[in-house]
Amino acid sequence: MDRLCYTVPQASQAMALSQTAIWGLISRGELKSIKIGKRRLITAEALQEFIAGKQDAA
Repeated sequence: MDRLCYTVPQASQAMALSQTAIWGLISRGELKSIKIGKRRLITAEALQEFIAGKQDAA
């Protein structure tokens, strides 16, 4: 089964961006995230949407 959600450190590694950059994208609303308990998670779908949006803008 493929991973459904990523923590900020995991998303940072997957996208080759710093954790600070990921937090910035989340706080600006550019990258969707969900909160479950105290954990902030980014869905695989949200990562794909973010990347697709950047490809369209290029």
